[in-house]
Formats: sequence, structure tokens, C-alpha cells
Amino acid sequence: MTCLNVILADDIEGWLLFNLQNLKNFFEGKEVCYYLFKSASEAYNFALESDKPVHLVLTDLEMEPMEKLAGEWLIENLKNLKSTQNAKFVIISSSPAISAVALRTNAEAFLAKPAYHSNPLTLKYKLQEIME
Repeated sequence: MTCLNVILADDIEGWLLFNLQNLKNFFEGKEVCYYLFKSASEAYNFALESDKPVHLVLTDLEMEPMEKLAGEWLIENLKNLKSTQNAKFVIISSSPAISAVALRTNAEAFLAKPAYHSNPLTLKYKLQEIME
């Protein structure tokens, strides 16, 4: 069985772990390899050097300082890599720019952190829509 490779990028460890637990619940019984990063640049460097195809990327928007929002930069740059060219992208952020960034980057889904935190099943429903 091939491993479903998932990148999670968020500068707050609590959110990384929250997302990880929710993904583990959603993908229960499937072989999934999770790669957690506390910055967009770390996630990008991993994908750049990886020979494994990445299937799903969950990213925050506001991480390390960049000319634009770090999550937006990450999505734009990952879409140009061979390892992530077929990945699905989900933005999970409290940034007020979340919907505009999702439109600009053609992300498959986005969730506002406050709503997602109060109802973690929203991630499950989004993933069911985009992973089929």
C-alpha cells in the first residue's frame, strides 16, 4: 500500500497537534505519513528535497515574516514542484485574508480557525469533498 503523504505547516505547535489528531481520526485505517513543520520555508524545503509525492497540504497563513503571507507563498511555490504538483491544499487560519488567499492560490478548501476549533468535523467534511 502506498503511503498518503501529508504536510502540515503552522507555527503554533498546538495547532499542528490539533490538525494531526483530526487527520488521524479522518484517515483511520489508512497508511498516512505526516510531516509537520513550524514554518512555510521548512515545509517548502522538505518538498523541494523529497522524492515522495505529497497528496495533501494543510497550512496556516501567518507564520514567519515574508513579503506576502507565508501560507500563500508556500502554496504558490509548492504548486511548481514535481513532488506537490498534484497535492490538494487546505488553508486553516485566523487571517482575515483567508478567503482572498484561497481564491488567489486556487486552494481546494479553507477553514477559519475559530469555527474549525469549535467544530473539528468541518475538516472531515472538507476532506471528504476534495479527496474523492
